[in-house]
Amino acid sequence: MTEVNEFDEDQDILDDEYEDDEEAYVPAFEVSCAAPKSGGANFRTMKLTAPSPDQVVFTRTLGLMLFAGVFMAAGVFIGIMGISFCLEEATSANIILPQIFFLVFGGAGYFIWRLTRSITFDKIAGCFWRHKRRGQDGQDNAIALEKIDCLQVTCKYTSSSDGPGYHAYALHVVLNDPPGERVRIMSHAKIDPFWQDTWALSEFLEKPIWDCTDYE
Repeated sequence: MTEVNEFDEDQDILDDEYEDDEEAYVPAFEVSCAAPKSGGANFRTMKLTAPSPDQVVFTRTLGLMLFAGVFMAAGVFIGIMGISFCLEEATSANIILPQIFFLVFGGAGYFIWRLTRSITFDKIAGCFWRHKRRGQDGQDNAIALEKIDCLQVTCKYTSSSDGPGYHAYALHVVLNDPPGERVRIMSHAKIDPFWQDTWALSEFLEKPIWDCTDYE
């Protein structure tokens, strides 16, 4: 499996080729331009890989796996410590507080992990899907590629209490059936690899990019 358009730090990808498009694409139907309320991470969370010429997959980065793993590991550790405290002295604090911390930290890690499950685009199958194409109930979770109208990019400024804020960019697939429905693909603040993955997906799908980063 190879990474698509591996990022070169010395490459200035925000060049005239992409900044001076003669005519920007806009869908023929109403679509929200709002960025995700949750914003995005200040590090790269997903990367585009190419298992074959007819398939590309968004997968978690190592940084994201470590980030989610820290939360889940902290939750498990606190839960184990809580059990040991209860065996020594079963007070209300020893019982309740570890459970709360376990749910908070473990739940946060699990939520991040589920939110960043892999997304596969397959030309041979003619569809794309998140994680597994078929769920446990056998239902087909795939969406036909022909239902994709365009790729939409949104941007949201995220403030930080312990440092400078940052702009998080989000990539959505806009569907024409039902018209205007969006499927969130990834969201993070590393602008150069973000746009490289977005352009690579656009070329693979042969679908235009709708830039909504100036939307307020």
